[in-house]
This record gives sequence, structure tokens and C-alpha cells, in this order.
Amino acid sequence: MNYKSLLAATALFSTLSLQAETKNYAIEVDPSTYAFDGYSIHLKKRFESLPNVQFGVGVYAMDFPDVFVDMHSKNKDKGWNVRLDNGVGLFADVYADESLSGWFYGGQVAFQRYEIDNIGGSSSYDTLLLMGHGGYRYNINEQWYLKFWGGVGYSHKFSGSNRVGALEYDVPKVVPFGALHIGYSF
Repeated sequence: MNYKSLLAATALFSTLSLQAETKNYAIEVDPSTYAFDGYSIHLKKRFESLPNVQFGVGVYAMDFPDVFVDMHSKNKDKGWNVRLDNGVGLFADVYADESLSGWFYGGQVAFQRYEIDNIGGSSSYDTLLLMGHGGYRYNINEQWYLKFWGGVGYSHKFSGSNRVGALEYDVPKVVPFGALHIGYSF
């Protein structure tokens, strides 16, 4: 997703939020993605008929630090540079009550494009990620919140190549991940 699409989605979401009488919308970012030469933005919506559930769509990217690449023993210390070049995910989070604070659980489905390089070249491949997650949301005030979460997912490569010359990057099937999101409700 390019920046023009991201801006259009944000404008649409913001326009819809002006029509809301309660704080049924939110925007979240994961600051760590920016630290790793990436980005993230998640647009969330709560429906009146399901007041303790928040649905969302997100886009994100980042360079994987070596510690992430080395977590998978078959790729450890083999000189891989890995970039999650573009991820697009659909999310759902279920809270105990309508305040959307405290403990939650949920899931996500995401399509992700990875770029890999090593001595001799580069290639890219696409995956489908199914992840269960859970965490804790701390409401700082009526608008701002912090959201700590972690999850474990199943990743399936469905297109592209995970080979660079004679080298093969082993695509992990089990993917652990965690983050701290900063959110704003409106």
C-alpha cells in the first residue's frame, strides 16, 4: 500500500468519525516500526451492536533486526537481511466491557510481502499470517491509550521466492510477535 492509499484511508476514516456521537473510532501506531525504518498505522472501529469488540485494519512495514532473523535457527548467522516490506492485516479485539480497557484477546489475518537479500542478490515472497493475540490496554485518558500485546501466528508462503542464488531463506511457519501500540480514540 503506498502513501496515497494510506492518506485516502485515513481521510475516509476521519470523515466517518465526525459523524460518530461516541468514541467508536481509534488510530494506533507501533513506534518500534518507525525505529526499524518502517511504518504502522491501524484504523479501528467499534460498532454499537458489539460495544466490547473493536475491529480494525492496519498497514505496516519494518526491517527485521538480526535478533528476529536469528530467532529461527535455520537462518541464524547466515547473513540474511529481511524486510517486512508491506503488511496489510484485519484485526478483532474482544474486551471484558465497553470501556475497551484492561485485558483483551483477539486475532488477525494478514497478507505480508517480505524482501530478503544476501550475498549475490535479493528476492521477495508473500505470506498469509493467521495469529491469535492477547494483551492489556491502559487508557491514559478519554482519548489516549497504550496497548501491550503479544501473539503467536502461523505463516504460510503462497507466492514468490525465498531463494537468493544458491541460498535458501527458511520461512518460519510459527511466528511469535509482540508490540506496544499508542492509540487515540475519537
